[in-house]
Amino acid sequence: MSSKIILVCFASLFSMSSFAGEIVERNIKSFSCSVGQRVCSVDISGDAVGPRECPATTLYFKVNSDNNGDAVFSLLSSAFFANKKVKFTLSDSCADSGEPKATFDSVQVLN
Repeated sequence: MSSKIILVCFASLFSMSSFAGEIVERNIKSFSCSVGQRVCSVDISGDAVGPRECPATTLYFKVNSDNNGDAVFSLLSSAFFANKKVKFTLSDSCADSGEPKATFDSVQVLN
């Protein structure tokens, strides 16, 4: 019985980690947005992040159409202006334009 419980726990842990994206903790070097299309770019410190097929240090998101785009915009711009680190999750896929797909499902401003 206990071996079955351990097996189920291990399988659950493995399946959760296989769907999780990369967790990144970095400083924001620059933050900019285009006014017309409301597409923002975040240039992060450190090594390139994302899947092997499309590593990058600049990530893009759409304020109007991405999930919680306005909240992501507020958090990232606040962190940039306060010179704080951010911690966020990247998806395991590449965007159509070739950079890592930044879903920003979780964004945390660090001290």
